Amino acid sequence: MIDQDVFLKMVEKHSRAEKVSLDDVLFGEGLDIGSMRFTEMIMDIEEEYDLDIDVSTLNASIKTVGQLLSHLKTLGL
Repeated sequence: MIDQDVFLKMVEKHSRAEKVSLDDVLFGEGLDIGSMRFTEMIMDIEEEYDLDIDVSTLNASIKTVGQLLSHLKTLGL
């Protein structure tokens, strides 16, 4: 199971924010995580939890850090 604190640290690493919360918006005016950083973040999550995430399942409805975490949990993390 994915640990929320570890997950938030991973998001912080790939964002320009010092502290990240579940309510933070991932893209644009939020954390401003670009597509390259987002892909690197997903790769870090895959490595940390030894799994393969199909990026195509991460659709445009995922806007916040919390929504991404919830989606990853539905994948069995």
